[in-house]
Amino acid sequence: MTTQALRSLTPIALAAVLGAAVAMPASAQNNGLYIQGDVGSSALEFDDGERFRTSDLYRDLKDNYDESGLMPRLSLGYRSGNWRFAADYTLYRKIDESTDNSNANIGAKIKAGGLGFSVMYDFLEGSALRPYVGARIGVNQLKYDVHASVLGVSDSQSEDKTKVGYGAMAGLGLELGDHWTADLGYRYNQLNSDLDVHEVTVGLRLTF
Repeated sequence: MTTQALRSLTPIALAAVLGAAVAMPASAQNNGLYIQGDVGSSALEFDDGERFRTSDLYRDLKDNYDESGLMPRLSLGYRSGNWRFAADYTLYRKIDESTDNSNANIGAKIKAGGLGFSVMYDFLEGSALRPYVGARIGVNQLKYDVHASVLGVSDSQSEDKTKVGYGAMAGLGLELGDHWTADLGYRYNQLNSDLDVHEVTVGLRLTF
């Protein structure tokens, strides 16, 4: 078989696999308690609202920060029919920005992580390939640090906050057989009024 023939068969094969997954009946054993691990990319968007501009030392810091990076999440949940309920712990990549000139070194760090509770609804009951939507509420631990060293004189500001945030999600689950489900998802979470995060993750769910 030629390379060209293989290439032309690839979309057909993928469509056949996808069709088989949709036609495959979902396993009833995938109801019950489950644990899920996810990993993916998170993009944090922070607008400081000039909170760090209380003195001229911080005039070189930006107002807005964007940082993307790897993000892990661990969830413990329960599935009953079309509904899933899960508690999770998520740790986001920290934002670390700095500026230097001949007289000063100035930097800002923002760390975020938190516990959340989600409610999700799986569509296409009876199919192994199931899109879903959901909502999340979280209790987030946020830490802001700013430091400055100007002509040998140092100053710093630090702030720790616990804030309630909310979010929404959508994704696609593929049941791989008894007990196992693969997950591809997108989430938006507002961790605080000035800190948002967008997530794209892949995960694996094990139902007991």
